[in-house]
Amino acid sequence: MRIGVISDTHNYLNPAVLRHFAEVDLILHAGDINSAAILRALEANAPVKAVRGNCDTREPVSRLPEQLRLKLENTDFLIVHDVGNINRFRERLIQIDFPPPGVVVYGHTHQAFYHQIDGILFINPGSASSSRDHRKPSVMILEIDPSGITSHRLIEL
Repeated sequence: MRIGVISDTHNYLNPAVLRHFAEVDLILHAGDINSAAILRALEANAPVKAVRGNCDTREPVSRLPEQLRLKLENTDFLIVHDVGNINRFRERLIQIDFPPPGVVVYGHTHQAFYHQIDGILFINPGSASSSRDHRKPSVMILEIDPSGITSHRLIEL
């Protein structure tokens, strides 16, 4: 299964995103969408699972859940917009969620991140609209099968 991972579109969908996501099976959006039109454009490529970000204040995106838990190819995913301090977030997951998810997809920082911490893989595709620290906007594509994530690719737009 091929998964497109995106966050922080902030009411702008770079046309390159649709080209890169042309052959994905599913799109995960980690919030700050700002517009139903963004979701519709992404849904023209593949089904979209999305959460609400701190900038998603208008309907219908304001009605999206704050977090979403999915099982994809035997891997538990948690999608949220903001994890805050990643180590404290990991500790909360271990204490609250049993079992903890294998993968946490998040956004908010506008900085790409792919790192495993104590058995939990944290993935941030960066911002699809504007990055920080002079990085280019980005998205990510994951390949996943029943054994887990087999590859990941960060795509600068």
